[in-house]
Amino acid sequence: MATITANDSVVTLISVHSCAPENQVALVSLLTSAAQDIYRNIPGFISASIHKSVDGLAVTNYAQWESLEHFEAAGTNPLVSPFVAQVKPLLTGFEAHLYGISAVVHA
Repeated sequence: MATITANDSVVTLISVHSCAPENQVALVSLLTSAAQDIYRNIPGFISASIHKSVDGLAVTNYAQWESLEHFEAAGTNPLVSPFVAQVKPLLTGFEAHLYGISAVVHA
């Protein structure tokens, strides 16, 4: 479950995968499968929340890792490359950034 706490060592990857509307369902499925079958089993993984845009043009992944070191180590997992190869043909664009938490405001 995604947990947001200020001043934490947790890093958050927010990646926006642009796609044609006809590819959005497949992209959501691939990202969800990767989270369930690959990333969930990698040390340091906390959670992934997959969001689909209402216009069908993007899928955003909000993924939390225990630390920057855990995130970087995940990229060396041999299961990641085949997953990336499946996702690339579905994309019209891609942008990702790593974030630390600066503030949290609750209702």
